[in-house]
Amino acid sequence: MTDPFTTPLFGFLRDGWDERVEITGSEGRLEIFSALWDQPEYKASLLIHTDRSTGLATEYRFPASSPFDAAMDSFTTNIREGTQGGQSRWTGYEVDELISHIEKSSLARQALDIDWKA
Repeated sequence: MTDPFTTPLFGFLRDGWDERVEITGSEGRLEIFSALWDQPEYKASLLIHTDRSTGLATEYRFPASSPFDAAMDSFTTNIREGTQGGQSRWTGYEVDELISHIEKSSLARQALDIDWKA
């Protein structure tokens, strides 16, 4: 018997991989469909934004590219130019805070405000 979760019928790219993230907020929803984590340079991703007030869903399709390569290019350029770049020293804190609130929101089964610390 064929494993239905590894057949090409499943997933955004019909390659057996179904990586999907959905974030629903008070103003709408984001749905992210991504390629296999280790194949982003070969397969594209898709973002769908649904606006709550209009109900309009907009698709954003992105070309296949390696986020690691892009991050390394940016990092080395910033070092070479002696600049901070797009990410601040707060990026790690912001990511940790978002992950924590996603978990808290899930456990509480409700939307929660984020109390950002400055």
